[in-house]
Amino acid sequence: MRPKRFIRKALEQFQQAVAIADSVGDVDLATGIRESIVQIHAIQGNTSASGEVLREIETQLIEGGTGDELALNLLAQGRLLIRSYRYRQAYEVLLEALGHQNDSAIRKQINFELAKVFYESGRPDESKVYLQRVEVTPGPGQQIRANSVIDVGEGFGDTGQHLSCRG
Repeated sequence: MRPKRFIRKALEQFQQAVAIADSVGDVDLATGIRESIVQIHAIQGNTSASGEVLREIETQLIEGGTGDELALNLLAQGRLLIRSYRYRQAYEVLLEALGHQNDSAIRKQINFELAKVFYESGRPDESKVYLQRVEVTPGPGQQIRANSVIDVGEGFGDTGQHLSCRG
């Protein structure tokens, strides 16, 4: 079986499985299956399909009232929007995510993405504020300079390494 054909078949099977999970009311199972569908779309580079499935998960999570899971879903949506250069929408989604999170590690990830939104939008001073919320501080031998763009760039490097180590 060719890889594209295999992926198409896997998507069909996941869609059948999510329909069954929805029909029996198993929200956790349906969410897990949808998360797998998002991963398949991401592998294919299909950000619009990933975003659509993430919005379906968001709807389920809103109905279920699970704060951190909803915040993580919104964080994933924000990251997709950033990759699509849709910074205003990413900002709105990420702010909503902040309102739902109850975990400092999730809050740091959201603030990091908000810093990227402002940095990519040409607003380094606002970006620096969000990096400070992630608790990025100059490392040994580094100092805060008058040029905040350099500090923000270094902050992204330091924080990106720190967050990627955490999983």
